[in-house]
Amino acid sequence: MSTRRATSADVAREAGVSRATVSYVLNDAPGERIAPQTRERVLAAAARLGYAPSLAGRALANGRSDIVLLAMPDVPSGELTPRFVDAVTRSLAAQGLTLVVHFDVPAAPRLPRLAAMLSVRAVVSLFPLSEPDASGLRRLGVPVLPAGTDGDGLAVAALSLRQGRMQAEHLIGRGHTGLAYARPADPRLAPFADPRHEGVRLACAEGMLAAPVPFTVPEDAAGAVTAVRALLADAPGVTAVCAYNDEVAFAVLHGLRELGVDVPGRIAVIGVDGIPLSAYSCPPLSTVAVAPGAAARHLARAAIAHLSGEPAAPVPADEILHLVPRATT
Repeated sequence: MSTRRATSADVAREAGVSRATVSYVLNDAPGERIAPQTRERVLAAAARLGYAPSLAGRALANGRSDIVLLAMPDVPSGELTPRFVDAVTRSLAAQGLTLVVHFDVPAAPRLPRLAAMLSVRAVVSLFPLSEPDASGLRRLGVPVLPAGTDGDGLAVAALSLRQGRMQAEHLIGRGHTGLAYARPADPRLAPFADPRHEGVRLACAEGMLAAPVPFTVPEDAAGAVTAVRALLADAPGVTAVCAYNDEVAFAVLHGLRELGVDVPGRIAVIGVDGIPLSAYSCPPLSTVAVAPGAAARHLARAAIAHLSGEPAAPVPADEILHLVPRATT
């Protein structure tokens, strides 16, 4: 059985038309008037043969591809990551662009190499790129869309700092004067955890409170209990915990429950992300929710504006982040 990939010539023979007609139909060429019956015959032939246009060929023909490469760092993917990627994919697809996600893991090709292989239209990164990657993309002439800069409202550091501030401001508004910050154990999460911690610290400083007490929460249940026990012993003045995210908040709640600590009577807890399970914890978790769909729409608009040479509209943080107060605070 042959495994040869079907070509446009095969489609042309199957449909009884020229290769040019196949190209016009499959690339939806503007200005070309193809009879509906001919178009249907070509599409049916392509489907029967399993033919798909070559991305490289389309890039050569058009001078550019429709691919936008989303650069993701080597960090553990949380529950929001697939929802965000799905929303970005749909938002860009509505503009005729195709999203490809690149995770910067050790075995993956470097970003400039992959960009060259795919003839990408642009690269989007929510984090500042390394200098080798940034210079490599500049040499290729591939634009890097400014989604990782503080000025566009979508930068991870700026949003993370705002999340920490919102957590602390909510707790301070509830009368808490002794705050702690629960950090994740994985050091790769520092690009998210550090600015959130800083946001909590800034809110405490503005409220004339002591700096938040940091403590690390291991991923295993027994380790979480040990971390919470140590916090209560070492910082008895703490009455509320700002957790790195909802999963870390769940671990803190587990530790408090195992130690028989009343929530929120003795210790209040607030998370970040607003994952669906946060409404089902015991008690239901207060959180700073992230709207991945809103973030994706703004990112897509910023990408289209940049590719068109137009300024991107500012992104109001309150369209992406919102407080969800529940029983833990």
